[in-house]
Amino acid sequence: MRNLILYLLRYGSFVLFLLLEVICISLLVNYNESQREIFVNSSGNLNGKVNSFTHRVGEIYSAHREVDSLSNVIRELRTQNLYLVSLIEEAQLDTLQLDTLHTFIPARVIQNSIQKSNNFITINKGEKDGVKSRMGVVTNQGVVGVVRDVSANYATVMSVLHRQSRTSAKIKGTGYFGNLKWLDINPNVVNLEDIPKHVNVQVGDTIQTSGFSRHFPAGIDIGKVGEVELSQGSNVYTIKVSLFADMRDLEVVYVLEDHQEVELDSLLNEGADE
Repeated sequence: MRNLILYLLRYGSFVLFLLLEVICISLLVNYNESQREIFVNSSGNLNGKVNSFTHRVGEIYSAHREVDSLSNVIRELRTQNLYLVSLIEEAQLDTLQLDTLHTFIPARVIQNSIQKSNNFITINKGEKDGVKSRMGVVTNQGVVGVVRDVSANYATVMSVLHRQSRTSAKIKGTGYFGNLKWLDINPNVVNLEDIPKHVNVQVGDTIQTSGFSRHFPAGIDIGKVGEVELSQGSNVYTIKVSLFADMRDLEVVYVLEDHQEVELDSLLNEGADE
């Protein structure tokens, strides 16, 4: 009680002022039609703004809940996507079978370069998965490179975009073959060299592996002829080949396993010893 009395003594004048203000406003509004109309309109506007603010707060809260819900959905979709990718990798193997002498080891690209003079690709398969040095690497679209170094779980691939890369290739439908060479210019284009000038080569012709390389069997598509050049005094064409495989966008590749490699190596070694 004492505290209440002290409070009234200290703030009583202000409280009395507020009370009188409320009474005056009430009398003014109730007994003056124009002032009552102004008060009603003003209170309506204020009430609308309060309701709008409350609605906005509710929308923000709902948006946060929707974001949390979408985050959970995204996590679930990513998990499902990884599962579907693995199924696609298995299904794509059926479309890649060239013959019964080769099988394909699917691998995921975890590192890739295209802007250097000598580019390499790193894949997530290694010795434990049957990957060995000198195995060819392809995609559904075409040739990618050759395995160079192998660890237990990983391997590095010398890309076709490597100045030391040489892949024996031919013009589809003919027996004429040459070597693919990258000139460190365009990651989508390589050169096919040593094709004699009497061969009928047309822009748009398909270039395939010749089968004369230890890395790739015959008949794997590489690209199409984009330009044919014949230097003055030369007997061979320089053919620019647009690669089918998009070297900028490699995700899943396949390592070629040759089941006759051991037999062939043994035969070649016997011939070398004679």
